[in-house]
Amino acid sequence: HDHYGNRDQTSWLNKIILKCCSIFFSSIIAVNQKLKNRSEKKLLCKNVYALSNYPVVNLKPKVTRLEGLPNKRIVCLANLRPDKDHENLIKAFSKIKQIHPDWSLHLIGNYIKNLYFESITNLIKELQLENQVYLYGSCPDVFHILKQSTIGVLSSKSEGLPLALLEYGIAGLPSVATNVGDCNLVISNKNEGFLIESEDVNALKNALLSLIVDEKLRQNMGACLKEKVMNNFSEAVQIHKLIEIYKLHIK
Repeated sequence: HDHYGNRDQTSWLNKIILKCCSIFFSSIIAVNQKLKNRSEKKLLCKNVYALSNYPVVNLKPKVTRLEGLPNKRIVCLANLRPDKDHENLIKAFSKIKQIHPDWSLHLIGNYIKNLYFESITNLIKELQLENQVYLYGSCPDVFHILKQSTIGVLSSKSEGLPLALLEYGIAGLPSVATNVGDCNLVISNKNEGFLIESEDVNALKNALLSLIVDEKLRQNMGACLKEKVMNNFSEAVQIHKLIEIYKLHIK
């Protein structure tokens, strides 16, 4: 089961060991198409499959209460790392604040107090967004948080198949995501969400504004994304695919 997106960055020794062992594998299951292609090219196993992550609705205690006004909250589920590009998101939101000062942005995800964390918190202060942008750290009650949210967003520079986007879908949240990794497999048309280029502040701002000003669009887009995720990326769908893979290799 290949889940390691940074496989190319492992040591040469680990790569050699994995390649030698792969001749004995009956099959490889990768979590996205990129890893599948890499396994087919680099390893010695003929049977390679892509089986995506899937969201599981948890029943954790409802402990997180989001700040800001109900029905006017934008949420981003992403650990605080440079590849998630919170900086671009905050800059886009600062432009939104000038038009819609009653909306708020909620950053959910693990962080450590390093240079990137400092740059993000300094940017929030510099743009005077302390009362509109909130950091919560890692939270266990994700779906309780999403029920309190109005719009989901991912501003990443790179991704595989982001679980956060699938969680937005399960929750029926209208969503904006950057066109990186396999995000286009989830948002494959304009009915399912806004897919924009990464590191484009204006594109991100405009997509969010389109959802902010149009409640009907939010409802329709959230419903379409939920249907897409349930039909293609749900737990039941992925388990069925996995069982079919097992059946092929049972002797």
